[in-house]
Amino acid sequence: MRKKKEIQNEPSKKLRILQQRLEDMFQLLSLWTQYVEVIYMPESEIHVISAVEKMDARPEDTAYGFRNQENDIKNRINTLFGTSDKQQSLDQDEDSARPAGE
Repeated sequence: MRKKKEIQNEPSKKLRILQQRLEDMFQLLSLWTQYVEVIYMPESEIHVISAVEKMDARPEDTAYGFRNQENDIKNRINTLFGTSDKQQSLDQDEDSARPAGE
C-alpha cells in the first residue's frame, strides 16, 4: 500500500514502471511471434534446422545469433521510446563488454 502511494506521488517512478512494463510486453510479443513462426514452419525448414543441430554448431555461433537478436529487440525498444543516440551507444558498449557466455 505504501509503495503504491510512493509511485503515485513520484511521476518519474511511475514513468519508469510503465516503460518497463511496455518493454516487457514488447519482448513478449517478439517471443510470441517467434513461437508462431516455429509452429507454422514448413516441414522442409524443420529438416534443415534438424540437420544443422546434428552438425553441432559451435556455442560462439549460437551466442552471436542470440546477441544479434537481443540487439534487434533493443533497437526496436529504442525506436519506440526515442532513446538518444548517446544512451544507445552506451548500451551497445555495455553489451560488447560482456563475455560471450552471458
